[in-house]
Amino acid sequence: MSYTKRQLIDATLTELGMSPHAFEISPDQLADALVRLDSMLAEWNARGIRISYNCFNPPGLSTLESDSGLPDKAWEAVITNLAL
Repeated sequence: MSYTKRQLIDATLTELGMSPHAFEISPDQLADALVRLDSMLAEWNARGIRISYNCFNPPGLSTLESDSGLPDKAWEAVITNLAL
């Protein structure tokens, strides 16, 4: 089973030292992080980096609870790059 998009964002926040359990993250901030996650993986896909991410077209259909579809070997790369 893959991470949900929320779990990837939570792991990214933890990577930044902003664990969602210690900091209050607003719904708007989570929505922004979801847009950034989807955008980053759409760009990777356009560049030929295909890692089975569930990117929904048109934009706006993606939710935090959507399964990311990422294989476990890609989790760390996505989390650390999103943190950047």
